Amino acid sequence: MNIATVSAIALLAASAAHAESLDAQRAPQTTIAYADLNLKSTADANLMLGRIRNAAAEVCRASPAVGTSHSEIVVRDDCFREAVERAVTQLNAPKVTAAFEARADRLKLARAQ
Repeated sequence: MNIATVSAIALLAASAAHAESLDAQRAPQTTIAYADLNLKSTADANLMLGRIRNAAAEVCRASPAVGTSHSEIVVRDDCFREAVERAVTQLNAPKVTAAFEARADRLKLARAQ
C-alpha cells in the first residue's frame, strides 16, 4: 500500500526552545493512502496534493498548541504550509511537486497584488 505521512513535527512551536523539546512521536500526524492514484498523471497528482492539504489542515488543527488568538492562527498557518511542503518533498513525485509549486506561485502572485 502506498502511503504518505503528514506531520506537524516542530511546526507548532511558538518558540525555537519549544520546537526543540517537541517529541516527534507526540506530534500529531496522519497517513494518506494513494494506492488508487497514478502519481504520473497530472489529474491524480492534483488529487494527491488535495489529500496532502486536507491532511495537513487536520493535523495542524489537532495540535494542542493551536488556538484562536492571532499568534496561534499564525502558528497554525505556518504549520499547514510547512507540513504540506514537507509531505510533498518526502513523497518525491514530480507531478505532485509541480502541482504544489504552481499553487505556491499563484499564492505568491495573489499576495503581491
